[in-house]
Amino acid sequence: MKPSPSGITRATLADFQRDARGEYAAEIAWEFNRPGWMRNHVNGKFFEIGRLQYVIGTFGYSFRIYRDQETSEIIPFALPGRHCTAEGWMEDDATGFETTLEERSDGIYGYPASPQDGSIASTLKRIAAQSLVLVDDQTTVLHIHIPSGGSLDRKSCVESLQTAKTFFEKYFPEINVRAFCTSTWLLDRELAKVLSPDSNIAAFAHLFRP
Repeated sequence: MKPSPSGITRATLADFQRDARGEYAAEIAWEFNRPGWMRNHVNGKFFEIGRLQYVIGTFGYSFRIYRDQETSEIIPFALPGRHCTAEGWMEDDATGFETTLEERSDGIYGYPASPQDGSIASTLKRIAAQSLVLVDDQTTVLHIHIPSGGSLDRKSCVESLQTAKTFFEKYFPEINVRAFCTSTWLLDRELAKVLSPDSNIAAFAHLFRP
């Protein structure tokens, strides 16, 4: 059964108790030491919807994501001026190459991120000039957090994502959420080498593009 709005409110506020109790050390006395994180709960930016939690925010990553008008492919281009290692990882003092991003009359030229591991290609790629910007660094998105406890099975995660999409469209139509994002070790593609293909972690990782 999908959670009701009142059920979402109760689950969201119950996270105060979960945080105060401590997620990993039940024998330690209760304490409340993360007021910065809990500020999201009381200012209307945080919601627990089914298995996953969501915080309203901006994309914030160093990419602009397009849908190529010619191929319909989704292409994340690195924003200009990012220093990268030869292997394509952003580092402030890297000397491999520096990204550019140009929207010209004959096309949009940039350095795309790999759909396999998120590294940045060292050669320019062109997409159609009129390609739609889906997400940039200031786009409003929902940042996903995973509360402790419970299974991370794909069905419950997908149901949470679907319910969250409907919930925010209905109750926060002015926000115009454009994407779900998360930053977690669970998305590391190296895990696929040691996990079985039907593991919950592997299934969760494949819900996202690095």
